[in-house]
Amino acid sequence: MSIEYEHNGFVYHEPLPRVLLANFGPNLGPSLKQRSHNVKICESRVPAGGGHRILSSPCPSHETDIILVRDQKYQAGPPFAGNIEWPEGHFESFANFVSHVASRYGACVFFAGVPPAGLHGAFNISPVPSNQFYPGRSVHRLPPAPGFEPLSSFVARHVGQGERYVGLHQSNPLPVMTPLLEDASGVLYACAGRNRQSSQGLVLFLPDFGEEAEIFDELLSDVLPQVMPHLFPFRHDLSWLKEREFRHPRILELEEVKDSLLSETATKLADIDQRIKGIDETESYLRDLITTAGDQLKNAVNRVLCELFKAAGISDAMIVDVDADPQLRGGDSNKREDLRVEWADAIFLLNVGGREQFFRPTSLNQLSQHHRLFVQGQTSLGAHVHSLLMANFNYAAGMDPRKRGDMFGSGTADARERLLAEGHGAISTFDLYRLIRAVQKNEIQLQAETVRKLLRTEGILDFETFLK
Repeated sequence: MSIEYEHNGFVYHEPLPRVLLANFGPNLGPSLKQRSHNVKICESRVPAGGGHRILSSPCPSHETDIILVRDQKYQAGPPFAGNIEWPEGHFESFANFVSHVASRYGACVFFAGVPPAGLHGAFNISPVPSNQFYPGRSVHRLPPAPGFEPLSSFVARHVGQGERYVGLHQSNPLPVMTPLLEDASGVLYACAGRNRQSSQGLVLFLPDFGEEAEIFDELLSDVLPQVMPHLFPFRHDLSWLKEREFRHPRILELEEVKDSLLSETATKLADIDQRIKGIDETESYLRDLITTAGDQLKNAVNRVLCELFKAAGISDAMIVDVDADPQLRGGDSNKREDLRVEWADAIFLLNVGGREQFFRPTSLNQLSQHHRLFVQGQTSLGAHVHSLLMANFNYAAGMDPRKRGDMFGSGTADARERLLAEGHGAISTFDLYRLIRAVQKNEIQLQAETVRKLLRTEGILDFETFLK
């Protein structure tokens, strides 16, 4: 005997909306079923005769209230064919299937993954893989979303959940979509609208938040019921039970204690955040050391050397900015070294350079030229003169310095041989960064001889060997 549920004169055979999962992994469906959701699963398979992948649904579109689609390509196997099969051998395009769900006052929810699988074909929305959003890094905004506030709040809560999101492009102004998440260029990463054939049908595009069951449980239990209440006719709103009149007095006391602790913690966290911000501001020169070129880089190298001298207890070394005064170049108007370190019986000539690509071995010509010009300009030179290239290289597009490779790329072996032959040295500014970080962490106790060894580098500094 089947159970029937009646609401507003309509007879229902299931008390919960019928949810269909398409292109998800094997774990999400069972997890949502354990949370009492009425879920069915589309299988993904390759036809026996071969060819492109298709989806196989256990139910037709007219027996589906909500379809959740993960538009992410399988890493192996053939691509998606764009078709869906449902019972008794019926085939249709996936775009028609989801459009039919929306036209029957249902909800079609797409999660745009990278790389996309091509399941976005309906509703004139398609992914643009060249536009990508990185949570925690990309500039973005959550615009006002009248009529879709619960969805906007949902996106705001989970915007940092995934690893990267793909941009969306609408090729036709219908249906009218409301932005929920966009970057500084106005590229959409989440949007919502009503199906043009049915004012109650929902079309929703979200970033790929992964397959954490808690997120989907929240979407189905709390968010969609607010936006699509007609799909949840037997859902009871018992929020009034949380009002003070219905709470145990001891619970109210404990909640006041909880609120007090949260307020105290918030104050302490604000103080910690302020201290973190203060330290970050004083360390801007360290970021410049591995992200910039020109005067910014030169000033950063100058500051780091001062910090290293201080940590090693060196007080008799002087760093001069050669660009600041022509007299430091003997009145010569030609370009010379950027910084000069005068320390005891030694003079160190520092060429500070930054390139978004690798350095070329030919850049060492300038190092040799500056060394020669300095020596020629000294009539009675008793100090040892040593030349160094301080280089920030391959930093284009914010490249992680740990992944930048060798300073001179494929020409590194030739550059090292030339530096050794001429008695000059080259040091990556990232190695300077690593050295000062090691000092800050008390991983090494810096001595004057260590700094002298650094400045006397011949060839290309090997940081690991240097620290031994």
